[in-house]
Amino acid sequence: ARLWKIDWKKHFPAVVGDNIRVVLSDYESVSKFASAHFPHIYGFKPENQRFSDSVDPEIKFRYYAETGDFFAFFDGDVMVGIAIGTPLDWSGYNFRNVSLLASHHGRGIYQDFFPMLSDILAQHGVERVEGDVAPSNLPHIYALTKMGVVVTGLNLSDRWGACLHFTKYLRQDARKIFNHQFCLSTHDL
Repeated sequence: ARLWKIDWKKHFPAVVGDNIRVVLSDYESVSKFASAHFPHIYGFKPENQRFSDSVDPEIKFRYYAETGDFFAFFDGDVMVGIAIGTPLDWSGYNFRNVSLLASHHGRGIYQDFFPMLSDILAQHGVERVEGDVAPSNLPHIYALTKMGVVVTGLNLSDRWGACLHFTKYLRQDARKIFNHQFCLSTHDL
């Protein structure tokens, strides 16, 4: 998060959930984890890929080298998950991915990490954290809503299919504006 001059080394490593270490990582390490575990985590086989991913790997590497923040979750010496974020624009952070091995679901890792990350971002002037989740990923949607994240849109693309767009407002006045514009009830009229 060079845009906001965040020195992640001041905040990580940290401990979340059930004694899980979160450390700064890099594109190569999270890519290896993704290659090894995404088919199982997301239940797909690369040979049956339904969506487009035609980008040159070198371009993807350069994109992440310029913009990416990478975090790895460790249980002892074993990497059990990753998280990736990038600037969305000058005021928003795109929480692109969080993935944990099934053996580490329900251990409070995500529920501790996301608020910690949001607090750090808010301290540096970020106004919102946004991300996309497949509508079929009900456990993730449930976790997000429990953490005060709201649905703010729907995205359809050749790369990801249908995804609900979620936003965690880090400034309450921005959340109030969203609520006023899009969440009026008959009691508010």
